[in-house]
Amino acid sequence: MGFVSKRVDEEGKWLCLNCKQYKDIGQFFMTLRAKNGVSKFCRQCILEKEKRVGKPYLNNRWQKEEKVRRDTVNHFARYFSQNQFLFRETFGKEFSKETAVKEYSLIKDCLIRMEL
Repeated sequence: MGFVSKRVDEEGKWLCLNCKQYKDIGQFFMTLRAKNGVSKFCRQCILEKEKRVGKPYLNNRWQKEEKVRRDTVNHFARYFSQNQFLFRETFGKEFSKETAVKEYSLIKDCLIRMEL
């Protein structure tokens, strides 16, 4: 069984930690920082904060998360490039950077689905 969040009610709605309301998961941004892949605050609260602060709050976060994602994918590919026999045994395919990136994205998608 995957990770069970205390922020989800019986109906499958998520709690926004800012406005303290339960909302559908579509009203939250996905994020790599959270263990469950869902941001702490709903989209509306984040956009209101952007208006108050006067600068795009999410742009820097998205850029940082994209860099973390790229670094993680590169580390995954670099590890298997040094251990190509493990890649063949694990995935049943010959190693190339493209196949490593595809396998990584499939694994990540499966993990996100298991946690939700």
